[in-house]
Amino acid sequence: MQDSDIKEQQNTTTNEIIQTTDYQKHPRKILLQDPNIDRSKWFSQIMEKHPGLRDLHERLYPIERAGCFAQIFSFGSTDVKENITEDIVIQLVMQHLKCLGLHKTQEALEEESRVQYQEHYFKNSRLKTLLRVAIMQIEKIFDIVLEPKSHKDSDTVQELIEHLINLGYEDEEEENLKEDVPIWDEPPDSDQNILYMEDTDSLQDEIKAASLNKLVEALTAQKGGGIKIETFLLTYQSFTTPKILFQKLVQRYHVPKVGESTEEEYQNKRKAIQLKVVNVLMKWLENFFSHFNKSLIHDLREFIDKILAQDNLNLANRLRSILEKKEKGFDAKKTIFEPPNLPEPIIPKNIFSPKLSIFDVNEEEIARQLTLIEFQVYTKISPTELLNQAWNKAKYKHRAPNVLAFIQRFNDVSLWVATCVVRRDKPKSRANIINKFIKIAEHCRKLNNFNGLTAILAGLNSSPIFRLKKSWEIVKQSHYDTYQSLQTEMSSTQSYKAYRESLKQANPPCIPYLGIYLTDLTFIEDGSPDYLGNLINYSKRTQISKVILNIQQYQQKSYDLQYVHQIAQLLIKLKKYDETELYSRSLEVEPRVSANKPQIK
Repeated sequence: MQDSDIKEQQNTTTNEIIQTTDYQKHPRKILLQDPNIDRSKWFSQIMEKHPGLRDLHERLYPIERAGCFAQIFSFGSTDVKENITEDIVIQLVMQHLKCLGLHKTQEALEEESRVQYQEHYFKNSRLKTLLRVAIMQIEKIFDIVLEPKSHKDSDTVQELIEHLINLGYEDEEEENLKEDVPIWDEPPDSDQNILYMEDTDSLQDEIKAASLNKLVEALTAQKGGGIKIETFLLTYQSFTTPKILFQKLVQRYHVPKVGESTEEEYQNKRKAIQLKVVNVLMKWLENFFSHFNKSLIHDLREFIDKILAQDNLNLANRLRSILEKKEKGFDAKKTIFEPPNLPEPIIPKNIFSPKLSIFDVNEEEIARQLTLIEFQVYTKISPTELLNQAWNKAKYKHRAPNVLAFIQRFNDVSLWVATCVVRRDKPKSRANIINKFIKIAEHCRKLNNFNGLTAILAGLNSSPIFRLKKSWEIVKQSHYDTYQSLQTEMSSTQSYKAYRESLKQANPPCIPYLGIYLTDLTFIEDGSPDYLGNLINYSKRTQISKVILNIQQYQQKSYDLQYVHQIAQLLIKLKKYDETELYSRSLEVEPRVSANKPQIK
């Protein structure tokens, strides 16, 4: 070996030692800088391994997208028309700290910033209120998908500009160019602004697609325009906003005198349309008050006092009365009446024992308490949570908190059922637990709690439980027959045909299996476009509204059952394994049978 080779080898060895030492000192730095390491799957692997981290990332995702939006669509400092000073921001933060009772922190900030705190007499945090309002106002800006750290390319910028124009956030110059046609200036019916369904059995033409003006026109037509108010109000937020809808209704209220109609004909037409507009406003207020923010309530009150009261004082008083009741929190539909004779709860003898277990409780009572817990979440689901697959899209999930809570509850119950089974060491004990859950499922069925029933069946049918042959072999035959019967009723065969028939025959109260409705909504959303050309695809919204109405109809009638706090608490705080732990435990209590060994029959 030549001297040069020896020297090169020594240098290589020395470099390897240095790299090894550097890696030991700074492993993360070396890994991030090494171009030979494939890091493409790191993110997905970390997210899969740490569900909590994945959940945190989803919650912070809007902030990442906001930063990206600001970077791509940044205005120059001269374009900012309104700004607040640093002192004002510090004042807001200090007031927020005071509201939280963090007086020492507030004083420290005051000393550090040298900004003297100005005492306010607000009970709530002004910072929190301002942020909440800001989020509501800018939420639709971020409907466009922006990945963190996306590149500033012309296509992305153009997409953002077009999106902002559609939402009405464009510059003044673009605002002047935009032609928002007032409702009474909308051209006559043509293929350019309205399409009707073909080959329908309906006596009235059904709208397939239309411009917003034509939809509002049909909604408030003098002799009925083929649009149901309920259907429209359930779905309009998928294609416009409450503010724009209100503006269109106000435009529609001001009926101009056109054509050669006589004064009598004009007055009849005007009164009929105005009555329809007010009727829509009443139903909107009565059933969807959550759509009205402070600004919209202010606009509505001005319309009542300055316009409607001049034309029809009686209608103005009726609309004002509904508004005032809603603002005070009164809801006729939710008025509490004295409950009828409720069935006596089945209380275990050790109900007050700190060692109370769910296995001390009668199966029927467990089913009752499960049902009350689930119904409480189910009734909170609002129509807007069911639009645009909000529960299934990261950027919209904040719009569907109750749907997500209901889905999480279903998953928790399923995991809990499986956990209760695999925790037992002996096959007989596991079989007894399976027997108990079959009886609970049967009682859920009697209570028309199809969601709870399906969650229990999902737990029993999960791989870690289904594979426990030794346990299933000693399940009571009568219970196994019940299990098979429930399985058949909730089978997914022919799009859950058997279950859908059972649901039709069920008398409320009832908790349907929400998963089927979500599947139906997904099928409609994915199978039809939101727009046909430039027209709103209203036939799609009609289909969506039918599903939402099916969900809503079972929210009205509550269960006449007594809530038992001690039992309910056990069912709220469910102790459960995750799926990996479940399968590991399943293999532990009943190992796989080796193919080389004869199986005992």
